[in-house]
Amino acid sequence: MEAVNAIFFEPGLRHLWWSALTSTFSEWALFSWVFFILVISSYVVSGGFFWVIDHFDLCPSYKIQKTRYPKNSDYWRCIAKLFWTYTFGIFPLSFLFPPVLGYLGVSAAMKDMPTLPVTLWHLFVCLVIEDFMHYVLHRALHHPKLYKLIHKDHHLHTYPFGLTAVYASPQEVSILSMATFAGPLLLQPHLSTIYLWIILRELDAVESHSGYDFPWHPSNFSFGMWGAVKFHDYHHESQLKNFASRFTVWDKLFGTYGERPENKDQGRKRVQ
Repeated sequence: MEAVNAIFFEPGLRHLWWSALTSTFSEWALFSWVFFILVISSYVVSGGFFWVIDHFDLCPSYKIQKTRYPKNSDYWRCIAKLFWTYTFGIFPLSFLFPPVLGYLGVSAAMKDMPTLPVTLWHLFVCLVIEDFMHYVLHRALHHPKLYKLIHKDHHLHTYPFGLTAVYASPQEVSILSMATFAGPLLLQPHLSTIYLWIILRELDAVESHSGYDFPWHPSNFSFGMWGAVKFHDYHHESQLKNFASRFTVWDKLFGTYGERPENKDQGRKRVQ
């Protein structure tokens, strides 16, 4: 019973990473530039993982658009865009939102670290809130005027790959970040939970753009509620379907849900 209590209700076994951060960096740093490093490193590491899979063609049987692979020039274009977007979009936001959260009462103190059930609940609520707000904002960005002005860059690649997750204008990143931070602003959880949420969101964004549907992915056991990679991959191919981040419920409810036809690539040659 003590072991169960330690894992689920006491932060003892989970606080080591946060203790290391709080003992190394000031609270101001944790609420600002360390936060930015967390965002960019989560994106680069996960994007690099899928680059290895693409570059060495490690999982061809799990590729959704089996005949379409990114070229090295596509990756270099994304890296250049990454520098621009993170410098003028995410970097300023990393100094804006965390201090706001601190002002609202978000704590970074070890003594306030939540139990695992509370952390998991906050992460789930952030997922749902972000998914709904992303649907609304993303669909709005497909209005012809906004699409041409703001969102068109992101749809340069009709066959997405990991690094295209943040291939977008700084304006778009700023707009969609409102969905990302809506949950933390509403819940005002512990800063460690916000860190976990940002890591989860970055990994989710890169994975949903990866172009690979692995059979062991949890979405394949969600009774169609979690669209994941196939869901968003088809959005890039069709552009008029699947506006939510991951869950299918909003698109099904508002009539914008779609699925990629089976065997669409049959007879096509590989393009790279």
